[in-house]
Amino acid sequence: MPSAKSLSALEHKVMQAVWSLGPSTVEEVRQALDVSNPLADSTVRTLLKRLEDKGFITHSVAGRTNLY
Repeated sequence: MPSAKSLSALEHKVMQAVWSLGPSTVEEVRQALDVSNPLADSTVRTLLKRLEDKGFITHSVAGRTNLY
């Protein structure tokens, strides 16, 4: 498993949101993030893709929706 040290502060917040939510959509993760300025949907998608590329999360597809 990759080291948590390879996560940026924002990636770490996204991981905390996913851990607390369980299988979740991009929108659910975006809403769960506790940041002063809400992140754009595309930013959250990019962060989730980066975390998947690093081996921290995976996704499944439910209909047309990705669950992380």
